[in-house]
Amino acid sequence: MAEIQEIFEEVKKKYPDFNGEIRVKLARDPFEAKGHEALWEVLVAQIQAECGIEVEPAGENAWGDAAIFQAAGIPTLMLGARGDNFHAPQEWVSISELGMLINILQKTVEQFCVLRSLST
Repeated sequence: MAEIQEIFEEVKKKYPDFNGEIRVKLARDPFEAKGHEALWEVLVAQIQAECGIEVEPAGENAWGDAAIFQAAGIPTLMLGARGDNFHAPQEWVSISELGMLINILQKTVEQFCVLRSLST
């Protein structure tokens, strides 16, 4: 909000009649994966087995439902197939990666559920 307000002030210097106002209509806490370490280990192993690649955690400058699940105490990570133009008419996703993702998720869920049942 401070950055937007600075932009408004710069515009106002050039165009004195300009008036801008920031109104927050919806605010959500950012998602930072926590309490997911066991899920992460299973997921990484499945990605490496399916794709043969090393996996590094990465951040994403976007909001998703993951924050809601994590707030409810559900171990949560965000993962998807390669694509672009998300939530736009030209959105696309790699079909071959989507197939790999399905396999990865199925095996991850199965193994993670087994680990959870063994720990209870």
